Amino acid sequence: MKKLILSLLFFIISGSAFAMLEPYAESTRQIDLILKSQELYSKIHGYPIKSIRRIDSASSEYKYEIETLKCKAEVIVEVAYPTQPGSPLNRTLKIEKSDCKNTN
Repeated sequence: MKKLILSLLFFIISGSAFAMLEPYAESTRQIDLILKSQELYSKIHGYPIKSIRRIDSASSEYKYEIETLKCKAEVIVEVAYPTQPGSPLNRTLKIEKSDCKNTN
């Protein structure tokens, strides 16, 4: 009986730990998508990134502000949830706006 109770307790605790890690893992995937975007790289003229900040989120859209020494850009990461179990999430990046100071 003790083994059953301990097994159930372990299962419950490990399940909640997994649930807590998933939002973190998803945000790292979104930031990875931002960092690998060649289009964003061009828009910010290759300047080093000072900060990436999530400024808004909806059910399947996450808005980020990217700041460099001379540029600011806002991007939206759209997450398309799979229709079949086990299928991967599809993430796309849209650059909403970018603004750079004198880039000379």
